[in-house]
Amino acid sequence: MGEYVFHRGPACDFWGFSCDTVMKSSYSMVWGVPLAVWGLLYYGILFFACIAYFDMRKSVFVHFIMLAVAWGIVFSGWLVYIQAMRLHAWCLYCLISEVLAAVMGFALLISIYPVRIKKK
Repeated sequence: MGEYVFHRGPACDFWGFSCDTVMKSSYSMVWGVPLAVWGLLYYGILFFACIAYFDMRKSVFVHFIMLAVAWGIVFSGWLVYIQAMRLHAWCLYCLISEVLAAVMGFALLISIYPVRIKKK
């Protein structure tokens, strides 16, 4: 995101990651808006939905969060596929976001279906 603000090159072109290749691909924009901006919007809305739930305790927020996290996991899977199979390049920031989506999904599953440990 900073590369869009400061007009510099990608900050994560190291250790074999090639954010420049990913960010300059045809897959990096949706409706003329960079995916980084969409990601910021997504995580911002998700954050405020969580705050709203903890404040009001309405189930509509839980359902929205569940749908948003499910959508995030599917979209992140698609982005991993694009990086691996189409671009043959990896963006570190993108991978962090994609792992975060998977962790949120796992945390959501655990909160919905708590693990029951049997005591001996």
